[in-house]
Amino acid sequence: MAKHTEITAAEARTKAEVLLAQIASGEDPRKPKSTRRDIPMLLQAYNEYIEEKNLKKSSINSYRKQMYGYLVTYHKWRLDQFTRQDIVDIFKEISKGSKAQANSTMRMQRWLRCFEQLKVFL
Repeated sequence: MAKHTEITAAEARTKAEVLLAQIASGEDPRKPKSTRRDIPMLLQAYNEYIEEKNLKKSSINSYRKQMYGYLVTYHKWRLDQFTRQDIVDIFKEISKGSKAQANSTMRMQRWLRCFEQLKVFL
């Protein structure tokens, strides 16, 4: 933001609303935009995860079913685009067919996000 003498209260409120909207959408307004662009899409993160991890064939088959059966709509979403509400909505939709598959899909999606976050530190 700015010093209180540099902007009006109305301008400060507008800036605060923009920041809150970014936070609500899952963005970190403190990160430079170039860093945000480097965050992979869901399908890209999935492919990297499968390639780098030493997974059993049954795990790979299960993940493939989740990615291409339940999450195909979201393949081109960057991982940081998913909001908490998106995750809840996806979970509810998958749960209509199978609560076990919904849990498994959310677990996989969570692993992909953690995997990508760890790569930043390694």
